[in-house]
Amino acid sequence: MKTMNIIAGFAGAISILQVAAGQVISTPPGISAFPFAGADAGKPPLISPKFGLIDLPGGLHSGEMLIAELAGNDLVRIDALGNAFPYTMPFGPFPGGAFGIDIDGPIASLLAGPPGLYGGPAMLYVGQGPSPAGVPPIMRVMPGGPWIPWLPVPANPGMAQLQIDRTPGFRYGGFMYVSDWGNDQSDAIWRVTPAGPVMFAPIPNSDPRYFTFDLSGGATGFGPGNLWVSSYQTGAVFSITPGGMAMPPIAVLQPDLEGLAFGPGDPYFGIGLYACNLALGDIDIIMPGGLVTPFSRGLESAAYPMFVTIGPFAYGGNPTLYVADGIDSVWMFVHCPADLNDDSLVDFGDYLTFLNLYNQADPKVDYNKDGLVDFSDYLEFLNFYDAGC
Repeated sequence: MKTMNIIAGFAGAISILQVAAGQVISTPPGISAFPFAGADAGKPPLISPKFGLIDLPGGLHSGEMLIAELAGNDLVRIDALGNAFPYTMPFGPFPGGAFGIDIDGPIASLLAGPPGLYGGPAMLYVGQGPSPAGVPPIMRVMPGGPWIPWLPVPANPGMAQLQIDRTPGFRYGGFMYVSDWGNDQSDAIWRVTPAGPVMFAPIPNSDPRYFTFDLSGGATGFGPGNLWVSSYQTGAVFSITPGGMAMPPIAVLQPDLEGLAFGPGDPYFGIGLYACNLALGDIDIIMPGGLVTPFSRGLESAAYPMFVTIGPFAYGGNPTLYVADGIDSVWMFVHCPADLNDDSLVDFGDYLTFLNLYNQADPKVDYNKDGLVDFSDYLEFLNFYDAGC
């Protein structure tokens, strides 16, 4: 089991989070962090987990977390307790590895979606890296895990991120987009329509491993629904307009930059653009205008962030951040419902705070959201308090 220290904070507030033998001892102000799945959680290690998503609760792709094991050439499903199970491997490994994934329809953190543009909301798509056959195809995965090759994309050496446009009004056409990585002249973002791929935005020698869409349509100050890209080569983060024009960077972080995700807008994670550094293990927040603030320091590695706001993966009903570390584990960052004084500890001080709020019938401790503060909320608090989250 790994032992490490994590320095973490929000909006400039930095504190220490120590992790030993998979147990969180202290956390950043207002945020608790836990190893969730894989080796750091004391479970069988994942194999280079870099890309992932969380299916809509009750979704046909298990309604659970799906993680691409880059070196394992597989998609695995992970339940809400952090247990991993094979998903596509019973039908054979992907020849070029499992890279970016997306579902053609709603997923748990992106409720709006195109109405089955690529064959129905149950279809899942996987990008591949270098392919033994030359031009790698996108893989189409049916519910339950069976897969077949779909469309080839002339990416060199292959595809990294894969996402379908879900911006308001589908500013990017509602089409699928994939990134051509590799730090060479072919680097680009490709648009994939049902008729096949077309070049969307050439960005040579940038090594674009990841991108994401601003689903607020610019309401949070990042511009009107742009597609945002991270450069693994330079650490730059920049947008690409619906017309395919790459804009100047909003921020330049350290090289080896990978995953991007917009915060859900709650009081703890905010509206910033979260950026993960694979080599340093840093997670930073880029704010509108380009100000960069640290969120986490000291993870051995940080590859891909996933926010979820509904369903069993939203811990305690709160927005939750999951981070695949790119090595062997997935981490969870959450505001603990029992940490009522936001000191990232769950202790007797929180119990006394709860009693004061409970006696005042404060809505903050209406844990079941029924409009009443009663004994059922007391029992809910005890569950979180005893878990020591």
